[in-house]
Amino acid sequence: MSSTLDPQAPPVLVVGEQVSFARLHGRACWDCGAVSRLLTAVGRIRLKGSARVWEIRTCGCRTKTASAG
Repeated sequence: MSSTLDPQAPPVLVVGEQVSFARLHGRACWDCGAVSRLLTAVGRIRLKGSARVWEIRTCGCRTKTASAG
């Protein structure tokens, strides 16, 4: 395991509020909650107080998501 940071890795957004199971697991759009659209990975989040990092997915409903900060 290398201690060097990956310069290509996007920053991780830390979220303090509760997140729905579907959004957290990438089964619903992070922004609008859509589940029937094609979802694309746009970033990563970590819940405050947790070490686990989750992948954020969006349907493209917004041009700039919370993950793009």
